[in-house]
Amino acid sequence: MLVQILSQATKAVLLSCPDDRTAEDLYRLYYNFDPGHAFYFPSRSNKREAVQGFGVLNERYREETVRMIRQGTPGLIFTTSFALEEPAFTPAKKQEKEIRLQVGSTQCTREDLIEKLNSWGYESVPTCSDPKSFAVRGGIVDVFLPYSAHPLRIEFFGNTVESLRLFNPLSQRRIKEVESFILLPPSQLPEYEPELSFLETFPEQDRVEIRMTANQLSLSPSPQTPIPRTLPVQKFQDVSLSWIRSHEDAFREIVESFSKTFVFLETQEQLQAIQPFLSNGVQLVLGSVERHFQMGKQSVLGLSIARLFRRNSTVNTRWDLSDYRYQSRISSFTDLDWGDYLVHRDYGIGRYRGLEIIPSKKGTQECIRIDYRDGGKVYVPVEKFDRVHRLNVSEEHPPELSTLGTSHWQRELRRVRSSVQEVAQEIIETYRSRQRSRGFRYDPVNELYEELVASFPYEETADQKKAIEDVMSDLDRPQPMDRLICGDVGFGKTEVALRAILRVVISGKKVLFLAPTTILADQHFISSRSRLEPLGVRVELLSRFRTRKEQAEILEQMLRGQVDVVIGTHRLLSKDIHFPDLSLLIIDEEHRFGVRHKEKFRQLKHSLDVLTLTATPIPRTLQQSLSGIRQISRIETPPKTRKPILTEIHYFDWESIRRHLQFELDRNGQVYFLHNDVLSLPFYAEKLQKMFPDASIAVAHGQMSSRELERIVLAFFANQIDILVCTTIIESGLDVTNANTIVINEAHRFGLAQLYQIRGRVGRGHRQAYCYLLIPPGRTLPPQAHQRLKAIEQFTSLGSGYNVALKDLEIRGAGNLFGYKQSGHLAKVGFDLYCQILQEAVNDSMGRNQVPSPPVMAIQEDAFIPEDYMPLVQDRLYFYQQIATVASLPELQEIEEEVRDRFGPLPQPTVNLLQAAYFRIRFTGTPLRKVHYHAHRLRLEFGELPGDPSSLSLMTSVPQSQGDPYRFLPGSGETLTLEISSATKSWELYLRQYAEMLSTLSDR
Repeated sequence: MLVQILSQATKAVLLSCPDDRTAEDLYRLYYNFDPGHAFYFPSRSNKREAVQGFGVLNERYREETVRMIRQGTPGLIFTTSFALEEPAFTPAKKQEKEIRLQVGSTQCTREDLIEKLNSWGYESVPTCSDPKSFAVRGGIVDVFLPYSAHPLRIEFFGNTVESLRLFNPLSQRRIKEVESFILLPPSQLPEYEPELSFLETFPEQDRVEIRMTANQLSLSPSPQTPIPRTLPVQKFQDVSLSWIRSHEDAFREIVESFSKTFVFLETQEQLQAIQPFLSNGVQLVLGSVERHFQMGKQSVLGLSIARLFRRNSTVNTRWDLSDYRYQSRISSFTDLDWGDYLVHRDYGIGRYRGLEIIPSKKGTQECIRIDYRDGGKVYVPVEKFDRVHRLNVSEEHPPELSTLGTSHWQRELRRVRSSVQEVAQEIIETYRSRQRSRGFRYDPVNELYEELVASFPYEETADQKKAIEDVMSDLDRPQPMDRLICGDVGFGKTEVALRAILRVVISGKKVLFLAPTTILADQHFISSRSRLEPLGVRVELLSRFRTRKEQAEILEQMLRGQVDVVIGTHRLLSKDIHFPDLSLLIIDEEHRFGVRHKEKFRQLKHSLDVLTLTATPIPRTLQQSLSGIRQISRIETPPKTRKPILTEIHYFDWESIRRHLQFELDRNGQVYFLHNDVLSLPFYAEKLQKMFPDASIAVAHGQMSSRELERIVLAFFANQIDILVCTTIIESGLDVTNANTIVINEAHRFGLAQLYQIRGRVGRGHRQAYCYLLIPPGRTLPPQAHQRLKAIEQFTSLGSGYNVALKDLEIRGAGNLFGYKQSGHLAKVGFDLYCQILQEAVNDSMGRNQVPSPPVMAIQEDAFIPEDYMPLVQDRLYFYQQIATVASLPELQEIEEEVRDRFGPLPQPTVNLLQAAYFRIRFTGTPLRKVHYHAHRLRLEFGELPGDPSSLSLMTSVPQSQGDPYRFLPGSGETLTLEISSATKSWELYLRQYAEMLSTLSDR
């Protein structure tokens, strides 16, 4: 009906809902049908709970709605009567004019723009990644308008707008160029109190109002002549496609009993499955609804294709950061601060003391300064940045600084190499032992497997499909599988495991599924049994949740072959476990098991197929060091059917808490109330019990007895508890689809990765989930806490915190991910250097060729990134490290494009820096060993050239063709040095010709 009303409207249509939650839910539903005309105008935040600098999402919705009305675009605005009537606007006579930007225009100068943005209340920041902020770098101004999906980059040349481009706020890279852009002032200017309401600001002739009460809508074209139309909507029976196929005649009768039937499709391809059962009068609607419905009086039936397929409906959202799909190039220098610990491969552990410009006869460079014990200092030039790594340490155990000029660091490095050699040998032995055939082949997939696929309630993402294909391909090979599935919470790793389990079971083999905690094991048991037992697969649980008698019975049934899959904790590694025909071992979060358990895993891995699941991001440095030894599948795409978790930061306020919890309880949902202090938990439980006397409330924390904790957890699973007052014990393992509101008290005390994990406990079902992060009233947040909460507020989608949490998880021990005894030595040299040494040891053990050494590039020209071009030290550090470690020309081209895009035309010293990197890459693996350039004199040192005269002739042909003098200098051993003097030809043009010449020699 709303779609029909809007299609006939020539003005804005206001839908006034009973409350903000209803308005938002309806807005999100309607957005799936008509994203270009769906708008949401929420109420302003309560002053008691509003925290300065947060809540920008609601402001974005409001400003976008105002922009739509000012532009005269017809649209449907979801709002409430309170939001329409509260003061929210600055009067027109005090309003600022819009700013019109046009490429080539001089009407708005850089200084004018900055002044306006400041007066509009925009925050000046180093990097523009949040709405209502701007950043200035020389002639470039980045601005993120609240109503825009992407920030805008404005590049000035003097007072002229030279270019306008939209860019990705995560990668800071351009998306597309635009010719013009309009910047609208905010509806409420900071220096004025709001005076006018929405209804006062926009006249009656510009709008149509619809009032909503309960499940009825009343349409009034104008207040003077009300013409009410009520449309009661009821649920329709939950029919599925399989039911329709077996009751075709009954379904046709149902459809024909309605005057109109609508089928809501997400894609045209879905039509093929249901079209044979539809009559001619059925209307197709492109858009998703969650369930079937009927409107009896109007004789209208609506069928959801998602429910017919027994899948959750696709969710489209505005401003979803997951759309950007940005995987950053990880740099350990990104957040480097003064005084942080660094480890230099040649000199050991020191402290970072900033970047310093070092002028010399060889040309100006910017170097990292590292201070060592007893006043020692090392200045590291850009080309040596690959030898410097960050050392992540705990404040309680700071490392000892190395002393320059002693052999202590080299002895330490030898000890690490020796230890790493043992790890490498262990890895290689496991790898080689697994090259033997498993001795049998798994059966191909059959009808049971297809039934399991059909019962999956989500549409598989591309990454998930690839992971499933990888596993199936591994099971087809004669050698045992050893694959790691790495993906975020809720990305569908368990589904990959279930597909592997069924493939193994239909082949007559058995499966063990290990989880690190009792709660997580029980979670896997519940989900696996619900999916597999209808297919005839017997699934059992072996953990503390079972009595001794039950455990004995399960062990007996395992021995007799009456059980197919056993799920449990480390109990499954006990000596009394005997499971004939066992062939697949699945391990969830292997790094959370103890050392003894990991040793047992390694013994089992010699003969079994192994599938490991982890939500811990795998640092690429570690993945690279194990390249070709352990297969890794990454699931990096969130399911489209998962709604982003709406995250709000508020001051603690009991009335606000009551309102949020009441909303969840009213829709028969469950709530987590997290307060991470065991002593004061009872106070909050009692307060909530008085507030909600009819609700079932329980307390859960790690100091309870295991039996009591298990009883409460199972009761919460079974929907017997409405509000669980708990500590961080829920951080992993609890997966309750009916729990969709979480309140986290004193959220500023948590780390980013931990907040992300805790928030992931909600949003597991089809309902909209809410996360409320509370801080004490009036508390001023430290900068780091503010940044953490800002990040968690902005990254609301599943998986968006995956990259954000990567470094945090590295610090907490991703180095132990594969279970080898490495943590002691890893702490002494740092994660990155350890992985580098490990890769060298693995390559050496496997007889792989080591990476060829690049030539020494001694270019005596200024080669650095000027501070006035790139003001932030962290940015310069990041790009220096990227340029120093880049190994391919396409990657170098990407880096150059990113620098140009973000900071403008390259200054000459930066061009020289990139040129040196270009030739380093081009000449790696060639006979050229050293390039020396100074005062128009170029020296090229070669080694291992072909001995025939034509090679020398080819080398001298380049300067001969230019008429430049040259000579051969005395070399040592088999080296040959050619010196060319040229006042006209630049060194880089010469080197380009020699790059072509050396490729000709190698072709010979």
